[in-house]
Amino acid sequence: MAISAMFFISCSNKETNVIAVDEPQAPEVVALKNDLKALNNELFGEQVVTKARPKWWQVLLTAIADAGVGLLTGNVGYAINASSLTWSIVKDFSVQKIETKSDDDTFCSVRDSVFAMSHLDIDGNDNNDGVLHNQVVLNLYERYGEELFKLPEEVLLQAVADEVALLTGCEANEVIPNVAEAKIEMKVYTDAYIESANVDEYIGRLKAVNPEKADALDVLKITLEGFQFVDIKTDDGRYAEKVLDVIDNSDVSPDMKADLSSGVAIANASTRLWNQDELLSER
Repeated sequence: MAISAMFFISCSNKETNVIAVDEPQAPEVVALKNDLKALNNELFGEQVVTKARPKWWQVLLTAIADAGVGLLTGNVGYAINASSLTWSIVKDFSVQKIETKSDDDTFCSVRDSVFAMSHLDIDGNDNNDGVLHNQVVLNLYERYGEELFKLPEEVLLQAVADEVALLTGCEANEVIPNVAEAKIEMKVYTDAYIESANVDEYIGRLKAVNPEKADALDVLKITLEGFQFVDIKTDDGRYAEKVLDVIDNSDVSPDMKADLSSGVAIANASTRLWNQDELLSER
């Protein structure tokens, strides 16, 4: 996907306190969902439906926010901001453990840059939203460290816009034209999260924000359910590639394919970026 395609911003003032009501879906969307469920079942068995890992979704929240907000806005800058904000929420679930670590064993929110940037070139494409997503966060983390997650949201949005612009050669105001308006829109997406929700409920709340993207979010949800069973230390990006093959061979519209390809690339990148291991060990 061309870089310029990443930066379309669609504003929404819809409330997120009403869950979207599912409408009948087109046959090609239903077929794609069934094919992805079959892929998950083939790779992971029925545990995807019946044995979701306890509280894993709270850690997977960063990938859900990344991919979901990226899909809804078409803006990788928004996805990065959503990722950073929701990681702060996820980290708070284990804040006591993190705060009591010794100075010699300081918690690091992101994984080693070599690992975080590995296996992101899905199907040989090293110019996707996932690559840009991780490089921006790694660069900002190198600059700010853990203070990155304490930045005022306007400062974080501008820092993301500036870094995306630096890496892509565009102008920062092409990435996020108006930081104040972007903060308002981001609140719609972050307000969609509530601690007691599960993946279905969270996706449902995102669908309420933008019903026009409901079908794509439904499809993306199936891949996110699969990601919780992927061992990223041995997967080498194969799961994301298999998902994209299924999407590419489907009959959904080119626009939906583009949205889903971006969402999968960002989700794959997000699961490799954030240091979830110690948080999961506490569950």
